[in-house]
Amino acid sequence: LVGERSGVAARGRSFEGLTTFFSTSGDYLRQALNLAFGSEHLGRVHLSNAYTFDGQIADLTTRHYRLGRPRVVALGKVADRCLSQAAVEHESVPHPQYWRRFRHHRLEEYADEIRHAAYG
Repeated sequence: LVGERSGVAARGRSFEGLTTFFSTSGDYLRQALNLAFGSEHLGRVHLSNAYTFDGQIADLTTRHYRLGRPRVVALGKVADRCLSQAAVEHESVPHPQYWRRFRHHRLEEYADEIRHAAYG
């Protein structure tokens, strides 16, 4: 799963990936992932961002190759555009912030969207 970039609260930390703070889009995504894959399978899901903490586009092609070229799902339009520019084949779902804002009470539907994109 490839998101856009880490939220402001996570900047300056030494890791990339999903940062979950209560009542954020990251927390909403974490809940959706638990529904989509079950907690026992979350260890097989790699979370990444299209941008590094310093605002540079990440080397998504190399990252995809090093992970063994798994199925890739873009979380939103920015991640979709970055993956397309990197020529990484992928599926796309709406960004969790968008879904949380406009379809908040439809968490299970979002989980289904992610699951379908991930498994085909």
